[in-house]
Amino acid sequence: MAREINTGDSYRERLLKLIPSEVLGTYMAVNAALISMDPSTMSTVLLWVVFGICLAATPLWLWFGQGVRKVLQIVLTSIAFVIWVMTVSGPFTTIPDYKPVIGTVFLILFSGLIAPLLGMMVAKQTR
Repeated sequence: MAREINTGDSYRERLLKLIPSEVLGTYMAVNAALISMDPSTMSTVLLWVVFGICLAATPLWLWFGQGVRKVLQIVLTSIAFVIWVMTVSGPFTTIPDYKPVIGTVFLILFSGLIAPLLGMMVAKQTR
């Protein structure tokens, strides 16, 4: 499946193409290693640095690794990466009173409502 979203793609195909699966997989593997470390040696800063590197890698991977040239798709996929990270243990849990359920709610709203609506608006403009 080509990664760039096209006007003929179904909702399911568009949704799958907005999930930054390669970067998420990398992030989750590194994050799991970090959070399993002894808390006295693992730094909160390190969690944020890894998050930042993976966030920066998302548009680079899409552009150079997957050939995606649609800026809106790159932006939406980068936002999706942030929201996915908000749902797991990681840097956002270092924010006082933060609960991963907040990320889960954002993920549901973004994936089920916001991204599809933006996608439909863009598809209508390109016709």
